[in-house]
Amino acid sequence: MGQASTKQELQSHLNALSSGPIQPEDPKWEFWLKTDLPPKDSLNLIPLTELEKIRKDQPNNFVILVNKTVTRLYNASKTENLKPGELKEVTNGIRLLTRLLPVAFQDSNFTEKLFWTEDTKIVPITPAVEPEITYTSNINERTPMLNKAEIEHVSNAVPIKEAEKPITQVVNEPSKENEVKALPDREVKESAITEQNIQQPIGNIPERIPNDEVAEIVRETEEPIVPEDNESKTEKDTPLEFEISQEDHYDESGKEKLPTVELSAQQSSSLVLTSIKKPNELLGYMLLDSLVHFLFFPGYTLPPLPKNSSPSDVWTGIKIETKAASSKQQYDTNKIMILTALLVTFSQPIYQTPDEVLRTGLSNKFVDHIVCKECYYSQTLLSFLLNTVVQFDPVGWGLPYNYVIYSDIKEELLYKSLQSLSILLEYRKPSIIPVPLLSSSAPQYTTSHHILPNTFQPDDNIFIKFLNDLPDQALSSLFNSIISLLNDPIAASNTYLPSSKKTLLCHQELMIVFWHLLQGSQRFFKLIVQSDNIVDILYPLLHYAYEGRKDDAQIGIVQIVVFILMILSGEREFSVLLNKPLTLTVLIDIELFTGSYADLIVLVLIKLMVDGHKRLEALWECILTILSNLSPYIKSLSMVSSLKLLKLFDSLTRPQFLFFKERNHRYVFFLLEFFNNIIQYQYEGNTHLLYAIIRHRQSFSKLIRLRIGPQIDVTTEENVVNSEQASKSLSSSTESSNEKKESSPKQEQTSTHVVPKTTPHSNFVPTDEWLRSWQQRLPVPIILQFLASLAPKIEHLLTNGAVNESAITDYLKKTTLVGLLPVPHPILIRRYQSNPATRYWMFQYIWGIIYLRNMNFSIFNEKDIQLFIVHKTKQ
Repeated sequence: MGQASTKQELQSHLNALSSGPIQPEDPKWEFWLKTDLPPKDSLNLIPLTELEKIRKDQPNNFVILVNKTVTRLYNASKTENLKPGELKEVTNGIRLLTRLLPVAFQDSNFTEKLFWTEDTKIVPITPAVEPEITYTSNINERTPMLNKAEIEHVSNAVPIKEAEKPITQVVNEPSKENEVKALPDREVKESAITEQNIQQPIGNIPERIPNDEVAEIVRETEEPIVPEDNESKTEKDTPLEFEISQEDHYDESGKEKLPTVELSAQQSSSLVLTSIKKPNELLGYMLLDSLVHFLFFPGYTLPPLPKNSSPSDVWTGIKIETKAASSKQQYDTNKIMILTALLVTFSQPIYQTPDEVLRTGLSNKFVDHIVCKECYYSQTLLSFLLNTVVQFDPVGWGLPYNYVIYSDIKEELLYKSLQSLSILLEYRKPSIIPVPLLSSSAPQYTTSHHILPNTFQPDDNIFIKFLNDLPDQALSSLFNSIISLLNDPIAASNTYLPSSKKTLLCHQELMIVFWHLLQGSQRFFKLIVQSDNIVDILYPLLHYAYEGRKDDAQIGIVQIVVFILMILSGEREFSVLLNKPLTLTVLIDIELFTGSYADLIVLVLIKLMVDGHKRLEALWECILTILSNLSPYIKSLSMVSSLKLLKLFDSLTRPQFLFFKERNHRYVFFLLEFFNNIIQYQYEGNTHLLYAIIRHRQSFSKLIRLRIGPQIDVTTEENVVNSEQASKSLSSSTESSNEKKESSPKQEQTSTHVVPKTTPHSNFVPTDEWLRSWQQRLPVPIILQFLASLAPKIEHLLTNGAVNESAITDYLKKTTLVGLLPVPHPILIRRYQSNPATRYWMFQYIWGIIYLRNMNFSIFNEKDIQLFIVHKTKQ
């Protein structure tokens, strides 16, 4: 009965908010803060559709509700020793804001005026209605209430004519009799203007009235104005008109004094939106400060302070502790609720189109306030988020099926902390450097130029600055915790008792945080690269990439793993540590081998190319760059890895693949660099790879003799893959055995491969000039010299009956190429450089993950999300 009664009462008050204006002094507003909202059903009890109706039909009521809620929280956060009833109001206010903010974010202009504009008022005017409005401006108590006769004698006033002809071309639509509806700006754009007819921004913005004059005057018109074409305009043809003015909302005692607005019955939908803010205090700042303050409020989220202590003692700065202090479950519940409210507050960009987000340089004023200027709570907030990650124990009691008996609320706290860290560590100040469009495949951006930061500066984000100041022990503890949490889902899926261990659902958030730590904190990056346990994070990363290589929904995991490996491969220390023997049990379906971590990387990355989703083709160059960066330091590769590399080379040098796209030859260059580095720098230990190169020597000969002929070879034409099969051509070719490839000596001596001038389903036409432009630059002299020196000797051993691979590899170990090869070339390492395209992709990826993780909580307004597309599939 209690919940049913609450639901009916809430619905009654929602109806009252949407039916007509309510004065700010009305006691009905107290209901929203004093009513106990159940923690599990609070979101369902307040439907988003009802709140949207209030914002559209009665925006003044919506603004007053947000103002009063934020103001009450802000005042309570500045008060010590709140009573239980007051703490209950705080809880209700936070839950209410979690529901209100997604509705406010639907309109960027509405959000800007509500949270980031000082003392503004928006007056939508409804045409063809004669309202009876009296207004008290309260400017220095010298402007009395004016009536209609007095208005006509006021000088320097800017009248607003009703039914005035708009400057925007509006599509005429059939009007409905006796229907007067004031639509918000966004709704007018969607319903009254077509894309073809948009010429200028909608609405007429009058000039600002001087402060020493009347703040705002609305003049009544005696009769509608007739348009120039002598056709009466319908009510729907007139766009909304806005006037922005500044006022003093405080009397001599400093108490808020709101404007007095009297509306007639006919004018119930024409209303005044007035911000209720103190001077120089924006509502957005008050909201953020209140939420963060209550995250560290004694008696609410922290234990009560001891006697003779100061309230400022809670702001302890950054202190990383591996052992968690005891905490009440209710405190953790309140922390989760506040972090959820912060995520909702940060989520404004997901309701904007990609073009809108890019034009602002991925800026977010809510996040900017926290990470771009040092507040009194900045260090404590970062310390809390990091400690939540470091102190989480994934083992728990260590008993099977313990999660069935006991639900650990700290798990949800971990998820929310990682999501908050992902947003806060990613943010940086927008740059003034103009950059061109991110992707040519997005036609909606082809005519735009956007502002995105191209490089990362620590001063752009004080959280990164604080991380660089942490001691090495704290950074090491953070790194070890990330490794432990990444390995936990893998261990949970491979237990003797099925489902005996609960799986953590935060590996993507951990990868995002790890990526931002590598990219932002140079101290963290240098520390982990030089530590011996850097290879411990390698297996979980490769495991997730391998498992998600074919799943369209997990392509983002593969991308971020490749980005992480790219930035790590640029460091010599990391590459050298990959020679450490692999002793752990590999739980992914790859060929069995005995070798090092370098073999594991080679096998998994090749698998991503030859047996992955077609969308992964965009990562091929990055994958081959990683292999090229590692090659000068790999002391020994197993036979399995060596054969996979040569089979990949065979596939990449096939004419059908090379001639399909203009840039496909670049993949060959990276593999040739890999072989050259092994031959020149790691010859003695890589006999397996050298033997594989000798066995596949015909592939190198065919590559340098490749030509384009005028004839059309029927067999070749039939084997030319279409656009969908292009990414799968490697997989089909690598399935064939070496014996079949080497069994036709006549084909091996063919010097010219004849291909059609135009390949099906491809706009690229290969030419002789194009072929010569890159064929002359192939780095093959070292490989050819190596083959000329050793291939005849190996052939001689084979003709004498030495068919055992071990005998041939033993022979290669005894040989040397000193004096036969030129002086080793300088080692070329390609390091990752931050770029706008990667950052924009990461921005979308972060918010996509956060949305998916919180779908069950319904904290986001799904139907209004525009930053990314949500696809729902039936399992």
